Amino acid sequence: MYHLLEFNKGSVNTHVTSTSCCISLFVCRRRSLPCFGKGNCLSYGFLSKLLNETSVRGKIMFDEGPRYVAKKLQLVEAHGVLYHVAEAVMKLKSFPHTNIIQARLPSVFSSSVILCLAFAVAFYLFFIFSGHDVMLAPLLRVMGVPFTDPPRYAAHLVIEFYEAIDSPSAKDVLLLRFIYNGVDITRNVNFCEIVLKNGLCPAQQLENFVQNRILASLGVVSLKDICN
Repeated sequence: MYHLLEFNKGSVNTHVTSTSCCISLFVCRRRSLPCFGKGNCLSYGFLSKLLNETSVRGKIMFDEGPRYVAKKLQLVEAHGVLYHVAEAVMKLKSFPHTNIIQARLPSVFSSSVILCLAFAVAFYLFFIFSGHDVMLAPLLRVMGVPFTDPPRYAAHLVIEFYEAIDSPSAKDVLLLRFIYNGVDITRNVNFCEIVLKNGLCPAQQLENFVQNRILASLGVVSLKDICN
């Protein structure tokens, strides 16, 4: 309890997110969970329920956009990464079969999350983004993918690009597959679920989502409008 009081500067705060942050002081350092008197200790079963509740409330705050600022913040946070993915789509449409390897890495790493974008056409093109759970969580939330918040250590999202060689339409040439921690989540992505082709998502859906739907959800026409 001392740590909970210390975290809240001496006042008792039982809000689920505050409690989750306090317990992370123990879990992230691989320490035993706190006890309050003899034999009265927190358990990992309680921690699991707490994280599930945190995830539920986080989704509610996102879904009820007008009541909270969470949706606006997470849309802006996710836009940066998704914009670069959509940009890669446009480049691959213009210059297919390019043999390039690029790495976009920040000068200072946060070790929890690696976001790897793997582009599979005739050759491979990799964009690697490394960040913290605060980078990955907004992406999953904006894409409509269920997850436990915060994402666990070493959580990763892989976006694979495929080329449909025999496609009659240029707009359907590139297809995407989304994999979160080794599990194919493509059918759960909100801009893919009703237009899947052999289990893959037309890349044009991502382009439309980034260029139109994200900004429309914010009620702006550009990110500059948000800053203003």
